[in-house]
This record gives sequence, structure tokens and C-alpha cells, in this order.
Amino acid sequence: MSANPFQIFVRGIEGRTNTINDITPETKVIDIKKMVEVKTGVPPEEQRLLFAGKQLEDNLTADFYKITKNSTLHLVLRLSGGSDEKRHDPNDGVELTNEPDMITWEDDPDNLRAKMPCGHAIGPESLTTFCRSLVSEGKFQFFCPYINPTNNARCHAEWQYIDIRKIGLLTDDERQYFESKISENYAFRALGAQECPQCSTFCERKDKKRTSVICLICSRKPDVREYAFCWYCLHEVKSSNGYRCNNNLCGGVDPRLAILKNAVTKAAYPEYHRAAHARNVVQLSNMTATASI
Repeated sequence: MSANPFQIFVRGIEGRTNTINDITPETKVIDIKKMVEVKTGVPPEEQRLLFAGKQLEDNLTADFYKITKNSTLHLVLRLSGGSDEKRHDPNDGVELTNEPDMITWEDDPDNLRAKMPCGHAIGPESLTTFCRSLVSEGKFQFFCPYINPTNNARCHAEWQYIDIRKIGLLTDDERQYFESKISENYAFRALGAQECPQCSTFCERKDKKRTSVICLICSRKPDVREYAFCWYCLHEVKSSNGYRCNNNLCGGVDPRLAILKNAVTKAAYPEYHRAAHARNVVQLSNMTATASI
């Protein structure tokens, strides 16, 4: 009896995410590529699919790679023409090795791989593709994905961007993309930054206790006296209302933290969560979010 079909997601074309349905554990990668072609128009031979830091081989199955419901694959295009394939110059100071690429397992003796500072081998194309998949997911740190085949021990050594830039032979466009995305991801995740819902300027609160803030950029525009918004739900707030958020669904909590906390609570205390659900519905209708400026 075959397993029930499920959906997966494929990211990569113009930053969009495509949903691919009717996947089963027995579905081969080449068949997934054909489904991707229907969605994107990209032929299978021009696709490179990555999952969990590994390039997917056409003749292997979803089950082999542990691809399950709602897994996200990353699509990288194999472009023809343009610049030549990335190759290291033996004189560029990068240590080369004939060890196979840790992601693609490519071992072409005429195109040696580079050694990362942790000692594991990778080609410039694989390195660039792998790191691009990380920043597209909101990451700003890079860790070696190597897994020892004998004991399944993970390396997980942190890679510095300066090494990625050098060993990955990043082009000017790639450098601009990485440096922009790394900064953006760092602002969101590490600094707790927020994006103004009106002008899209990244901002950070001077006072972490404030639940409403005034955007200086928007407030300087002609015919705008002041623009303030709730830090948590991003709804506009007015000074005439004491800068209080009138969004009844806003609990005065960072939505990213609320999602994480809710997921942990559900996993750890499922019975409590179900019992408390009815109480929360009643409490939510009586809850007022307070905010001061």
C-alpha cells in the first residue's frame, strides 16, 4: 500500500516559493524536476535541487533524502553561456584537494575542490549555492554541513563570510547580494529590528520597553505631522489615542517570538494547550493592548 501523497515547496525562481503536490516517498528526483518544470518552465536538465545541504541526484527518491510533507527544496539554475565555470587559480592562496565535494560528491580530478578552514572540501559553485540557500531562509551565520559517513558526526564549524567570499569566488553581483542579505537578516534576527510598514526603513527601538514608535523618515515627509506604529503588529497608532494600539488581535508581543513560544508550548504541553484554548478565546475578546510612546 503506497503512502498518501504530500506537498513540498521549491524556492529559488525570482525569490518565489512554488508548491509541488502529489509527492510520495517513492517519487524520484527527476520526476520532482519535471513537476518543477510545469510550475516554472525550467527544463530538468537546467535545474539543480538542494535539500538539507545536499544536491539531489535524479535517480534517487524523496524517501532516500528524507523529504517529507512541507519540506523546502532550493532550486538553482544551471545557466549556459556568460562567464566561465568558477575555478581556483593555484596561486590564489586557497588550499586545493582532490577530496570529493562535501555537497555534490563531485570528484573531477581536473577541477580540484578547495578546503574550508575546518578542513572539509567544497567547490566554489557548491559553496555559493549552499550559502545562498541559507541567507534566503533568513540566516546570517554559516556552518559546515559535512557529516562523517562512518559515525554521522557533524562538523558544524562556523565559516566566516570573508572565507566564503574568497573560496566561493563570488562575483561582484554575488557579493552585493550576500552582503545586503546578511546585514538584513542580522538586523531582523540579532538586533530585533523591525521594518516600518509605510516606508520599509529598518529601525531599532532605543527603549525596548516602548510598544509604539515614531518613524522619523515618514514624519519628515510634507503634509505628514507624525507617523507612529505599533512595534508588534505594525498597525498605525495615533497620538490622539495615547499611542495605544487599537488592534484587538495584538497582544503586545513580537509575532516572531509568539509563534516560537506557541510552538514550544504545544509540543511540550499538548493537553494543557487544548484545555486552555476555550479560556483564551474568552480572554482575547477582553484583552486591550497598552502602548506608550
